[in-house]
Amino acid sequence: MKKIAIIISVLLFMPFQSFSLLSFKEDNYVPHPPIIIEGNDDFTSENGVIGGNGTKENPYIIEGWEINASGEWHGITIKNTTAYAIIKECYIHNAGCAILIKNASNIIIQNLITEFNNFGISITISKNIYVGNCHTESVYLNTDENCSIENCHIAHSAKIIESKRSNIINNFIGNGLLIKGLKQEYFFHNILNNTASNGSILYYVNKSNVKVKENASQIFLMGCKNFEINMNSSNVMVAVEMAYSSNISIINSGFYGKMAWASIFGINSSNISILNSKFENDGCSIFFHATSNFEIKNSYFAFYESGLLAELSKNGIVRDCTFENGEFGMEFYLCRNINIRNCNIHDNECVGAMAQRIIGFTIYKCNVYNNGDDCGGGIGISQGIFVRINGNNIFNNSYYGVYADFSIVNAMHNYYGSFLGPSRNMTHPLRGDIVYGFASIIITFPWKVFPVLTKNFISDQIYGNSLTWMYAGITVYGHDNTINSNEINGCTRG
Repeated sequence: MKKIAIIISVLLFMPFQSFSLLSFKEDNYVPHPPIIIEGNDDFTSENGVIGGNGTKENPYIIEGWEINASGEWHGITIKNTTAYAIIKECYIHNAGCAILIKNASNIIIQNLITEFNNFGISITISKNIYVGNCHTESVYLNTDENCSIENCHIAHSAKIIESKRSNIINNFIGNGLLIKGLKQEYFFHNILNNTASNGSILYYVNKSNVKVKENASQIFLMGCKNFEINMNSSNVMVAVEMAYSSNISIINSGFYGKMAWASIFGINSSNISILNSKFENDGCSIFFHATSNFEIKNSYFAFYESGLLAELSKNGIVRDCTFENGEFGMEFYLCRNINIRNCNIHDNECVGAMAQRIIGFTIYKCNVYNNGDDCGGGIGISQGIFVRINGNNIFNNSYYGVYADFSIVNAMHNYYGSFLGPSRNMTHPLRGDIVYGFASIIITFPWKVFPVLTKNFISDQIYGNSLTWMYAGITVYGHDNTINSNEINGCTRG
């Protein structure tokens, strides 16, 4: 009796998706080739319709099929329709995308299993689509209106792109949600009671004065202000997404694993503080679009594609941070008034810090070294004015210490790895790191003949490179860098 009670207790606490999956996967499906419906006239028995006339009261029914797409791109395709239809209790596998709904309306998809497909359910340019109680790889909503995803088990991810008034309720979404768009209306949805593999998905709309310390995988802030977040997250689409929000502090947090989009994504937001946090093994650690007045302080970044990427943003400060062992340490595009101070930027495969079309860019008291093994180098500037690179240690970068095109750069008072200053000859460098430009003015004199005593300049960071810090003084070693014009911009992104 005790054993039966234990079994019943376990079953009660199993995710509801397990019941729905088991209950109809055991049914006997009837094989059917991939279904393609392009227009209301294609709702026919040849295309799997077993009943209904397409009205709201009596919708077309597509039910009970097993569709082995055998490498075809779609298992079921419905395009350009307005008729009411229900797709239910089907099993779709081995497709590029199991179900495509495009430019359609009034479709219900329920009690489906899709597996062994590259993608699950894709809904684009459609409205009034309902997906319920399905087990699928992924869900993609693009340019949709009034679409609902409820009570589903989504193995990988769900994306809401430029869609309006979506309902995402009571789902398990393994790698979580991502919401994107360039208009405010694309971020405000009805999102409730969802979970990801490592915790809950929290979605706040127009909330103020909140401290979040829950065990959350994802936190979404839409039109919010005065939030303080302390969290640890890993392996989701995005850990913290904020849109049209202000006065947001992310403190003492950790972001780990491969984030499919970014650990922190901010769009059209302001007054963002990220303090004492750690980012490891991210795709993009922080991505800001049209974000102003941000500060990133005392934080650590490693093993990323981009540590910090900001576009169309302004008034940013990055201080006392480390960016190491990634591809691009920091990237800025069409930004204004960016200040980087007291940072260690080293061992990035492409570029330590780069800025394109920037007005007002300062790098001060930083250590920029060992960058550019694949291509690039220490600091790259394109179409920049009011650029100041002063008081830094810039050394042992593979192809260049500083590169600029169509720019005016004040690069004085830096240590370039040699008391003789930077090298200007790209093929036979005789001095320190190469400073090179195209259609630019780069002022490097006077330079520092000894390393600058920056805040983070310690012996174990530079030992074995182009110089060694010792109690007795400085030992300077020569190093051989070569460069050619084809390698300068090999990693530049637009």
